[in-house]
Amino acid sequence: MFISPLQEINVNGVIGSVERCAASRLGQAGTAIPIATGSSDGPSEAGLRRRVTVGFIVAILLTISIGGSSWRGARHAEQDDYWVSHTHEVMETIQRTTRHVIEAETSARAFALSGQEPLLTNYEKARDSISEDENTLRHLTTDNLSQQRRLDTLGTQVNTALEFAAGIIAKRQRTQAYPGGGDALERERLLDAVRATTRDMYAEEARLLIQRTASAHAGQRFTRIIAITGAFLGVGLWVLAKLAVNREIGVSSRARTQLSALHAELERRVEQRTAALESEISERKRATEGRERLAAIVESSDDAIISKDLNGTINAWNRGAEKVFGYSATEAVGKPMLMLFPPDRMNEESDILARIGRGESVEHFETVRVRKDGTRIDVSAAISPIRYGSGMIIGASKIARDITERKRAEEALQEQAQIMDSAQVFVRDMQSRIVYWPKGAEKLYGFTREEAVGILSHDLFHTKFPEPLEMVEKKLFETGMWEGELIHTRRDGSVIVVSSAWVLHRGKQGQPIRILETNIDITARKQAEEQLAGQAEELSRQASELVRSRQTLETQTLMLQSVLDSMQEGLVAADGQGAVILWNPAATKILGMGATDLPSQEWAAHYGLLTPFPPDQSPLARAIRGETCTAEMFVRNPELDEGVWIEVNASPLKDRNGAVSGGVAAFRDVTRRRADEREIRKLNEELEERVAQRTAQLEAANRELEAFTYSVSHDLRAPLRHIGGFSKILSEDFRSGMPAEAQSYLQRIEDGVHRMGLLVDELLNLARVGRQALKLQSTNLNSVIEEVVSLLQPEAEGRVVDWKIAELPAAVCDPSLIKQVFQNLIANALKFTRTRARAVIEISQRQENGQIVIAIGDNGVGFSMKYEDKLFGVFQRLHRAEDFEGTGIGLATVKRIVRKHGGRVWAEAELDKGATFYFTLGAESTDVKTREDKNKAAVAGVQA
Repeated sequence: MFISPLQEINVNGVIGSVERCAASRLGQAGTAIPIATGSSDGPSEAGLRRRVTVGFIVAILLTISIGGSSWRGARHAEQDDYWVSHTHEVMETIQRTTRHVIEAETSARAFALSGQEPLLTNYEKARDSISEDENTLRHLTTDNLSQQRRLDTLGTQVNTALEFAAGIIAKRQRTQAYPGGGDALERERLLDAVRATTRDMYAEEARLLIQRTASAHAGQRFTRIIAITGAFLGVGLWVLAKLAVNREIGVSSRARTQLSALHAELERRVEQRTAALESEISERKRATEGRERLAAIVESSDDAIISKDLNGTINAWNRGAEKVFGYSATEAVGKPMLMLFPPDRMNEESDILARIGRGESVEHFETVRVRKDGTRIDVSAAISPIRYGSGMIIGASKIARDITERKRAEEALQEQAQIMDSAQVFVRDMQSRIVYWPKGAEKLYGFTREEAVGILSHDLFHTKFPEPLEMVEKKLFETGMWEGELIHTRRDGSVIVVSSAWVLHRGKQGQPIRILETNIDITARKQAEEQLAGQAEELSRQASELVRSRQTLETQTLMLQSVLDSMQEGLVAADGQGAVILWNPAATKILGMGATDLPSQEWAAHYGLLTPFPPDQSPLARAIRGETCTAEMFVRNPELDEGVWIEVNASPLKDRNGAVSGGVAAFRDVTRRRADEREIRKLNEELEERVAQRTAQLEAANRELEAFTYSVSHDLRAPLRHIGGFSKILSEDFRSGMPAEAQSYLQRIEDGVHRMGLLVDELLNLARVGRQALKLQSTNLNSVIEEVVSLLQPEAEGRVVDWKIAELPAAVCDPSLIKQVFQNLIANALKFTRTRARAVIEISQRQENGQIVIAIGDNGVGFSMKYEDKLFGVFQRLHRAEDFEGTGIGLATVKRIVRKHGGRVWAEAELDKGATFYFTLGAESTDVKTREDKNKAAVAGVQA
């Protein structure tokens, strides 16, 4: 129970003091001050005590009930808050894991592309962080079995991605080059798998967050209801207590004495409270002064200092913000922060508010904002959450600085760096090793950055100096620079001349630390200078030559006149109107007359030219008209009694522009030659008669030789058949009773008979080729080869033969004889590739000196080229009969057929590496289409 002011006591404001003291004690201690009553009022006091006890017990029970409910609500809210924060932590860890995986994969691919070691360090750091993130996730999700299963899948996917990253890093370190672009798709596939799994985990946590947030809100509502209910019940109890105390205090007379003592105690406590309040006021005053100083600092700052609530509404705006953004505090406060955002960056505000809501700070955030006048500026911002004393986040403070000028300076520096990178300049240390190699130098010399950095520049370029290197370096160190022309060798081996400038760069203490070398390619200029010098020298030489030419011309004129006078051939020239401008003495001697002024139509009659064509078609007249011609004419005039035969060659005279300005005719006396030709014709007629007689004799000899060949053939075949027949009878009838040695001899006889038969056939075939007349016709060689391959197919049975037959042109030849050539050569190729597991026979063609060369090659046993002269002889063999059968006549037959066609045959081979046989069919047997084209061209030329 509490003491209230007594109406009976009204002495100098005691009641007011009691009220203040009671209020103070009620606010400070929350306890009641009991009043002791006298024994004269025992029954009333006992009843009061019972009521007070009952009320106290009810209050205690109610307080315990409300407190228990509040404790359970608070505990439930605490658990809900824990699970909400736990879910946020899991979601953040999932995002961090994904970020680290992407960072590791990106660093690995960047290292594979560039080979820079810092990227490898980033990769290893990210890889180590992934392991920590997985352990954290596994610990945080121990209560969630589905998340544990997803985490197992994620671990496998992450390990696969890291193994792939380690693989491309190892390739880069092993080959020192980019391993290829095929890993990009594989990398994206692995990252997509990781993103899919983390996205599922994140979605699961988001679902749990919604559930746990709803549960937390429900617990908070329950706690508020309990608190409100307890407050109402407490107020009710206090009201009832107040009424009971007011009713019972009137019966306690001894309260006055106690009230006096209480008054003194209250006064003492009031004095203590007053001193405490004064001290508190002093502390508040100091705090107010501190806040005022802080506000003054904020207002005087050139940086924009802004505060906003969690909805993004501005509630504080300093003068720095007015300078940076152009809005006054009145215009900005109460407005959304989005008024400063450009349209393309509106999503940044939601991200920032979300991070502030999680208690995160945004440090050194560079972005773009819009001033009041619409100007876009670059700003660097630092954003931190604002908390109450209880730790609850109520908003965010933002410090922003205008970095537009700094950005422009950075862009200018970047532009300068790009210009520097494109310049033909590089930097080397004091040992002349290259330390900086831009794109311009790479373009000039062809060496990449990796190939140039760390290499001695003089060794890299094979530099040729105009003076000793020691003198160059001495001048560089004395004056700080050197200029001159150098000869360098580029990466492709080409030599260039450069105009080089060296600048010595010194450190802060003045010591030389770098050499900047600028080189400009002046090769073209040097070549032009050399060309100009050569041209000047050539002009000088030509001037001297011109003087000499004039002198020589005079000499040559005299010499030409002497030549014309001494020529045995007549030379006559006339201008375009037919006037004679040249007539040498030989012409007078041959024609018997000198030059005349008659028109060209009267020349034939004047000089006695007996020709089968009209006078205006004489050679000189035609030459004046621009024609070139040759003719023979008979000349007889009064000065030439017997007459002479002359051969005339006439051609037009042309001026400097190529226009016909006359004609010239050269002629000589061919009377003796004509007589000799008549004698030769007479001798030829006699010779043809003798040739005809000799041909008839040869034909008779050939017929006798053919008859002899057939006779020998039959004479040889008859004994061979007898030997073969009797040996076969012996083999069939008496083999069982013969000793082994006799059987061996008998087998040798049979083999000899067989070989002799083949030899006779080959000899007859060889003789037949010599006698057979060529029947030339256009032949498709591929069809002939197909027929031969078909005939020889039994030889290839059971073997692997790779036929490579090119498209051959049609040729003019004897089809039956050419078939024999292909059959012999292809059969040889099949025979000598018998020892190969896979035989390769190739038939091709090529053009050589206007002729078609046909080649038949194989990968067989080959032969040594030192026996090449024996290859096409009769009975010549380069391999033992035990190894490869044959008569040694097949290639002789090939040679005779090819020669009969006017071609040649040869071979190229190497022992155990195969052989290739080549043959041509002569000029008359070339490609049919080529011949037809030539014939058409010839006909066209004749018609023209």
